[in-house]
Amino acid sequence: MSKIILHIGTHKTATTTLQATLAANRSIAARAGLIFPEVPSVHSAAQAGQHGLCMQWIKLPETYRLKRNPKEVWHEIVKAHASGHNTVIISSEELSRGQPENRVDYAELREWLNPFDRVEVVCMLREQVSFIQSIYLEVFKKRPDFVWESYFRSSLEKHLGTGVHLDYGALHTRLLQGFNPGEITYLPFRPAGAESHDPIRSLLDHFGFPSLIDEMVRVDRNISGDPLTTWIAGQFGDAWTDPRIRERVVQMFGGRKTVMYARPEYQKVIDTFAPINAAFLARDVGLTEGDLSFAEYKQGREFFRNEITPARGVKMARDLVGIVAGN
Repeated sequence: MSKIILHIGTHKTATTTLQATLAANRSIAARAGLIFPEVPSVHSAAQAGQHGLCMQWIKLPETYRLKRNPKEVWHEIVKAHASGHNTVIISSEELSRGQPENRVDYAELREWLNPFDRVEVVCMLREQVSFIQSIYLEVFKKRPDFVWESYFRSSLEKHLGTGVHLDYGALHTRLLQGFNPGEITYLPFRPAGAESHDPIRSLLDHFGFPSLIDEMVRVDRNISGDPLTTWIAGQFGDAWTDPRIRERVVQMFGGRKTVMYARPEYQKVIDTFAPINAAFLARDVGLTEGDLSFAEYKQGREFFRNEITPARGVKMARDLVGIVAGN
């Protein structure tokens, strides 16, 4: 029986680590019956992921463009594997992008996959407090001029974080335009009650290949750093890699973990998305309230952005400028 799994993210749920790990261990996975098709892009650095397949419908950076038409590549994958007995995995978080003018046509995609005996969409979801912050920091590392305040305001107004769905009910409604409810599986990025959790192990277990977690060489990618350390150090351009800068920034936080939010912003995220999540969970999507419980940040334990007082900020700025200037 042939099966194809569309692993659609979402973003910042260890997707790049999964893709890089599968790409580095294709032969090991294939021997077990899990096929991760190689999708050659124009730029070889993008080959770990299969994002170029999404460019049939959406605009992405040219680095992801395939050497051939994406539709042709999709049909070749179907032709090569739909009559076999393996499980094929296509993994790209870009499959779950949410802008109305820049998203995948799920009905068309599902029709292309009809020759497979089984089709499944697998989507790992993350609660919005940590998710909104993580999306911002990922973009900020590439674009230090990315302004938090405008991003935050837009995320809460549009329920999209740089085009990524924050309203999971809206994503589910879109998926139902192409897939049956029984073909859609949601997994929690951090399951209810779990103090620690490996999303890669969880995904491989669900795919039906639990032993691969011990057989493959893991390739970790895009691991998030401390939020405020990343944000402050990033203001110094290439100099942020200087360990003295990061060490000085960390000193200001007194050993506390940090969050990008000012305290009122944190509460506003919860107030905005708690009812949205409740409506989504009421649709019998296979998750519990605990699976989407918000990250708990406490005053006095975590260091909020609004705790950077003018006096603290001025002193730190002087110290950091001195480091950059070579003093």
